[in-house]
Amino acid sequence: MYISSACDVVIEITRRCNMCCAHCLRGDAEAVDIQERYIDAFLDSFANAGYISSLTFTGGEISLNIPAIRYTLNAVRERNISVGSFYMVTNGKAVDKMVELALASLEWWNYCDDKDDYSCGLCISSDDFHEEIPRESASILSGLRYNRNDKVTDFRKQYLINEGRAKTINANQILKREPIVSELVIEYERDCKPRNEVGINITDGELYLNAIGDVVVGCDWSYESQKKYRIGNVMDEKWLENIRSSKLCIEENS
Repeated sequence: MYISSACDVVIEITRRCNMCCAHCLRGDAEAVDIQERYIDAFLDSFANAGYISSLTFTGGEISLNIPAIRYTLNAVRERNISVGSFYMVTNGKAVDKMVELALASLEWWNYCDDKDDYSCGLCISSDDFHEEIPRESASILSGLRYNRNDKVTDFRKQYLINEGRAKTINANQILKREPIVSELVIEYERDCKPRNEVGINITDGELYLNAIGDVVVGCDWSYESQKKYRIGNVMDEKWLENIRSSKLCIEENS
């Protein structure tokens, strides 16, 4: 069994963070970076010349593990996996990492084939819960044509996801909502490879690879809640077969 295409893939490259925001949906930071073997095993589940429509890097704080961003680019290139667009958000605190992050972002921009200024690129996250963002970081990233300002969040108008540390915030003081339990929508292909292997297209839903190698459905979960919505671990060669029986996955047109 293999993945021919996936609409939304999210890779959690680290659980480390250099901030401690009260609203963080992940929860307390952990001293964990994703291992390269998890990235390899996950991408080995894709067909040669497979396709990922949208690839997001998340954390933790992504600037604390830039090598994983670059490693993933090399890994998809080696497997001939095309990527439509990429997306990643930094808190901008590590000024000394911003040039390297900008260069990694440029490399991804060059690789993607469906890029535009809105759905593809790197931006800085800012809101009332964050520490002040160094001007140097904003200045460096402003040199990217596709650097956007869409992560300046006003939680007086937008709902905070009630996961992780956000659970401790008084709901009378800020708008809150529970995370949406999403599903993976699967379309099957048959006889696409020798030995009657089955290929699948993930046409809707987020396929999330976390830093400990678990594959999770949906990305708006704390580290704790991810355990509940996991399909399996990529070090188990049969993790993909669990999609057939998972309540979090449905077959299109079934």
